[in-house]
Amino acid sequence: MSSSSNNNNIRLAVLSGGFATAGGVLGKYGMDVTVEDSWSLLAKCLLLAAMIGSNTLGCTMYVKSLAASASSLPCTIASSSVNYFCSAILGTLLFGETTSLYWWSGTSLVLLGLLLICNAPPTTTTSEANCDDRVDDDDDDDDDSTRANAPRRGKRD
Repeated sequence: MSSSSNNNNIRLAVLSGGFATAGGVLGKYGMDVTVEDSWSLLAKCLLLAAMIGSNTLGCTMYVKSLAASASSLPCTIASSSVNYFCSAILGTLLFGETTSLYWWSGTSLVLLGLLLICNAPPTTTTSEANCDDRVDDDDDDDDDSTRANAPRRGKRD
């Protein structure tokens, strides 16, 4: 897998974490609205609909990053750590929540681990190496015994 493809997967995973954070904030605001008249009911419905939309976009991007990735680990760590980190910052700024130095130390270690995993040099697995050694079935100069002894793929007749 190329480095640019891996970076694109991580970007999608980071965006999915951001949309998940936004969905959490919208949901918290939506649940805090007290319904007193039709305008507050409309505001509550719009905030909850925006929460659903944000979470749907986040899940879509996360699934796309997983589908294009050789391993689910970097995508999962990227999405989760961005969601965790941004939720803490927005919780402090918007809702007055507090976090301890111990919590921030743990979060920093998670982010450091993310950087190490995402910047690790790619390794070639056995199955990837075997893909390069396959015989092309469309060649006319192949020996018939090679095809007869090759394992069959797909449905049997």
